[in-house]
Amino acid sequence: MAGRVGAALVLAIGAASAGGCRTGLWELAYDGVEAGVPYSGEVPLDAAVDLRLPDLTIPPNNCGDYVIETTHVVRADLLLVQDKSRSMAQGLQGERNPLPGQSKWEQVRAAIDLVVARTTEVDWGLMLFGRNGGCAAPTLPDVPVGAGNAKIIQQVLAATQLDASTPTTATIKNATTWFGKLVDQHPHYLVLATDGAPTCFNGGASGRDEAAAIAAVAAARAAGVPTFVVGIGATPDAVDTLNKMALAGGVPNTTPGDPSYYPVGSSKDLVDILERAAIRITPCSYPLTHDPPVRDAVTIQSATGIIPRDVTHADGWDYSEDFTEIIFFGPACAALKGGSVKQVEAVYACPGG
Repeated sequence: MAGRVGAALVLAIGAASAGGCRTGLWELAYDGVEAGVPYSGEVPLDAAVDLRLPDLTIPPNNCGDYVIETTHVVRADLLLVQDKSRSMAQGLQGERNPLPGQSKWEQVRAAIDLVVARTTEVDWGLMLFGRNGGCAAPTLPDVPVGAGNAKIIQQVLAATQLDASTPTTATIKNATTWFGKLVDQHPHYLVLATDGAPTCFNGGASGRDEAAAIAAVAAARAAGVPTFVVGIGATPDAVDTLNKMALAGGVPNTTPGDPSYYPVGSSKDLVDILERAAIRITPCSYPLTHDPPVRDAVTIQSATGIIPRDVTHADGWDYSEDFTEIIFFGPACAALKGGSVKQVEAVYACPGG
């Protein structure tokens, strides 16, 4: 190793990445030795130099400093329940013969193609309703939720032909039943995207079915499957039903001045809505790899400073009920989801320190 000091020496901040805790000193890593292991004095001094400088960022009573991997999140399942009734061939303002690329369906397809390809924080799936004509509703997703589904979702949408009727009630019920059989430890969500009022009253080929559809969305929420309700160029007679379904679904639009459902007036609107939904449902909870010796003496810090503990869950962090996770709330959570904060550390104080 002689003569290689300039290339071999690095200063390492001890060891959450190496499985341990910081000692409160800058430690030396050198060729052949894992970062974070102190110089032992067993190699020639021309190969390594023991630079024991105090790390002033570590409190003197530090009993552990662990990196919390905020890039490791619990994935959520988001099933797109997409209306493909013939009215989707119209323009967003109800035009009967829209220009190429301007129909509701073409704009929906373009938006979904884009979002599922670039928004990978959640596992996407797709369930098209009205598939078999009449009032037949699908019993299974066209694409089950899963990671890396962008290409298959795009292929299914490209091959889709528009069909009759809007069997919203039966489709939501079947999607909820399917999710009930899926045991993957992920949170489950639906995005119901439609341009009109539910039809197929009591399974018949005609008749409005608003009350039953609202009840189906409420039942999905009660079963642990909240529903985002998206109105795609919604007709005026559908607005009241969309609002009621959105409130029943448990994740309504809270933008001031907007309805309770998420209104889509362009392809960009749908892109924004789907991406916001994905961010909203990405949990801000991270497992603790080590139990703190004193739970009330833990400091959570990031490159931007200390993140305060907030038991009111407005802005900051708190423990999960079983103390196995750190959960972030409010702006602190948004900073993690948005990527402005990419790493946080938990500094544990020692008992009696």
